[in-house]
Amino acid sequence: MAKDIIQIAGLEITAIVGILEAERVKEQKILLDLEIHTDIRPAARSKVIGDTVDYSYLAKEAERIIRNGKYLLLETLAENVCDYCLKQPRVSSVDLSVKKPDALSKAEFVGVRIHRSN
Repeated sequence: MAKDIIQIAGLEITAIVGILEAERVKEQKILLDLEIHTDIRPAARSKVIGDTVDYSYLAKEAERIIRNGKYLLLETLAENVCDYCLKQPRVSSVDLSVKKPDALSKAEFVGVRIHRSN
């Protein structure tokens, strides 16, 4: 099995995420990093997008999931995005990092990083 990775780094999304009252009414910046584990050899040979993971589509769907979820916890957000990714053909596992850069005034960010596989 190939150990190839398709990366999406620093995808910026604004969404409702958090448990505090202020977080429930005002969108905040979320940064998403995805590493999609797959085998890129079929697409490299065929030069056909259908033989790989379409990262543009995946990014749009991750944004839709996050914006529509209005999550209380980053943990739930991370699990839901990973679950979606793992349902895609050719995805064997996912590493996901999600960050809230404005969550704590004295920290660069708070976040969650997870790995999930089929």
